[in-house]
Amino acid sequence: MRTAVVFVFVFVLAFAVRTAHAQAPGMTLSFNPPPPPMMSAEDRQILDDGEISDGQWGAGVLASVALGFGTGQAIEGRWHDTGWIFTLGEGASMVAMIASLPTAIGECWDCSVADQHRQDRAADVFIGSLIVFTGLHIWEIGDAAIAPSDHNQRYHAVRARHPEMATVMPYVVPTLSGGGGGFAGVAVRF
Repeated sequence: MRTAVVFVFVFVLAFAVRTAHAQAPGMTLSFNPPPPPMMSAEDRQILDDGEISDGQWGAGVLASVALGFGTGQAIEGRWHDTGWIFTLGEGASMVAMIASLPTAIGECWDCSVADQHRQDRAADVFIGSLIVFTGLHIWEIGDAAIAPSDHNQRYHAVRARHPEMATVMPYVVPTLSGGGGGFAGVAVRF
């Protein structure tokens, strides 16, 4: 008898709440969830790139320090973002240094004024390209160390804005006892 009374009470209470919401001005009671927000191309690209792991992050920083030329960004999976800048920039500055070095360090005791100017320009090109290479390399190391954190924050923000992208994966795990039993379930990753 108690169960019937509780059931009737809950039913009447739910009906009263629904009626009150339906009669409130400007209020509509909808049981349909709002449609998911549209995913922009940038959000899709961030999800496609995925999360940068700690191993990729550490290896990327080490490669940036030791090798340069965008290898750290390539290891982190971000070469298309900024790595190409370091590959092209450091490569061009290295070519300019190598090309200007013989003329810049050549000895000119009895040379003409034009030859002296050419040697001075070559020395200026060598020093300028060395400065550019050093600046790009420092920027590359900083980018490899800082940008993965920003990327992962954007990745998690996109995942939070789009809960429809949650991954549902069933699993079955046998027990170690050998009795033929096991565990089964569903794992949801947001």
